[in-house]
Amino acid sequence: PFVKPPSFVGREAQLAQLSTHISSEGCRQLAIYCLGGCGKTALALEDSYQTREQQPTRAIFWVPLASQEIFEQAYREIGLLLRIPGITDAKADVKQLIKARLSDEGAEHCLTVIYSVDD
Repeated sequence: PFVKPPSFVGREAQLAQLSTHISSEGCRQLAIYCLGGCGKTALALEDSYQTREQQPTRAIFWVPLASQEIFEQAYREIGLLLRIPGITDAKADVKQLIKARLSDEGAEHCLTVIYSVDD
C-alpha cells in the first residue's frame, strides 16, 4: 500500500539482518519493535521492495492491524486474490483458510507484513 520512498538511506546492518532472517530456512515469524517514529515501517517497506526485486515471484502481503475488522477484511482480500474457495462465506474462518492455502503452496514463497500492531 506504500510507494517506495526514494530517499531511504542507511540502516544497511538492520536491512541485512532482516533479509537474512526472512530468507533463512524455516523462518516463520519476526517482530520489529521499538518506539513509535523510529522507522519500523520504513525498514519493513524497504526490505519488501528489495525482496520483490530479488524474488519477483514471491507474494508479499501487507496487512494492517489498526482494528480487528480491518485485519479480517485485509485477510479476506488476500483470500480473494488467491481465489480460495469459500472465502466469501460470511461464516468462513478466513484466517484458517489463508493459513491452509499458504501452507499448501509453501509459505517460503510468501512474505506477510502485519503493521500498525501498536496495541
